[in-house]
Amino acid sequence: MLTPSEMKSELRILTPIGMLGQGFSEQIFWEAMETGVDAIVLDSGSTDSGPGRLALGSTSVPRAGYERDLAHLVKACHIYRVSILIGSAGGDGENKHVDMLVDIISKLISDNGYRSMNVISIYAEISKDLVRNKLDSGLISPCGAGVPPLLETDIESSTRVVAQMGHEPYMKAMLENPDFDIIVGGRAYDPAPYAAICLYHGFEDLGKLRL
Repeated sequence: MLTPSEMKSELRILTPIGMLGQGFSEQIFWEAMETGVDAIVLDSGSTDSGPGRLALGSTSVPRAGYERDLAHLVKACHIYRVSILIGSAGGDGENKHVDMLVDIISKLISDNGYRSMNVISIYAEISKDLVRNKLDSGLISPCGAGVPPLLETDIESSTRVVAQMGHEPYMKAMLENPDFDIIVGGRAYDPAPYAAICLYHGFEDLGKLRL
């Protein structure tokens, strides 16, 4: 955690697009970077299509979309040394999509001769045995009256399972790797990386944040 002398009175977070890979205004992005940005935070997933993508193992947008957007983000990280936090890699946040984004980032760094960057991966996949044990222990309940109870057959038929993370894994990653540049997370609650970067910089009362 930062010391009081290092804490900021204001934190400027840039989100160039609601979902990574869908494209954004390059002019607005670089103009914003010129004005001063403390962190770039953005989501890569969707509650709507996430479960379907998880079952199919597909991404929300083609790889080329991620390559295009990340080209600007990684360049900004190189030039301005601004931190980047990404949630729900690939749309569903499965492990192979975290690895895919990290692979794209690593290739961009290598191909462009950028400085060495500390890129952290946070995985969200969990084993079926863990879910099964929680179900047997009575620790799983429906999320709302309109959702049917989870059955053993649901677990068995699932292609893969991810757990939606909050801000805690991001905080842990930053505290354990204070020299981090980019964090790519698996399935995450959309505001999780935002809350994490704010808490990391000492903004403990998140109810007072202004957008």
